[in-house]
Amino acid sequence: MSKEKLYHELKHVYGELIPENVSVTSEDLKEMKYTERVIQETMRLLPPAAFVLRQVEEDLEIGDYTLPKGTTALCFIAKVQRDEKYWPDPLKFDPDRFLPEEVAKRNPNCYLAFGTGPRKCIGSTQAMMEMKTFVARILLKYKLKKKHIQPIISIKQRVDILTHPVEPITIEIAKRLPKTSNN
Repeated sequence: MSKEKLYHELKHVYGELIPENVSVTSEDLKEMKYTERVIQETMRLLPPAAFVLRQVEEDLEIGDYTLPKGTTALCFIAKVQRDEKYWPDPLKFDPDRFLPEEVAKRNPNCYLAFGTGPRKCIGSTQAMMEMKTFVARILLKYKLKKKHIQPIISIKQRVDILTHPVEPITIEIAKRLPKTSNN
């Protein structure tokens, strides 16, 4: 399961350090390869932004349609990131989709969590570092548990500035007990 594999990666990086004493370094972040893949897969299935808008710079043929120059095109990120053409079994949570050899097989424009091309988010590297730091600090100190796992397809989202679930997704949080000779 992803959760245990993620925790084991963090324990490999930090050993038995007490979570309050963990200082996350850039070297630590480089070692969190599985953690990064979990974040990427989460953002693939539940992207923070619902869509991107682009102005068509020249007439663009798409199948039987032509988008005329000057048209504003709207691309729904979740639609692209769940397209079976690029993502086999698209609603399955599989962080290994982001292994380097898997990424190399795919069109680079089918993962849009940070955008793509010249308008890609300039803060994407910093954002990933912050997310990995956050995940490490939380999971080293706490166990997270979901009583009822919902299929991805049943999570309805709405769009304000960012997307978020219509119904709250709740989890149980329990403090991790320090290792002793008995556990």
